[in-house]
Amino acid sequence: MSPLVGIAMKIVSVFFLTMSAALVKASAAHFPVGEVIFLRSGLGLVPIVLSEQQVDHLFNEVKAFPGYRLVIDLEKQ
Repeated sequence: MSPLVGIAMKIVSVFFLTMSAALVKASAAHFPVGEVIFLRSGLGLVPIVLSEQQVDHLFNEVKAFPGYRLVIDLEKQ
């Protein structure tokens, strides 16, 4: 992936997060808090879709390193 793609993705994500915050502030005056939270959470669950080639590439990368292990330590994050 080129750096320009990463920069563009970052700009788009900041735009959508800003729009989300503005919509929450604007709608909070007209709707109950529970509804606003539900709507924001629902819109935030946009699925990430990977093509079959991308999934195959990921699996091939894992197969290339025997004994590969991914550890996520939430306490250190």
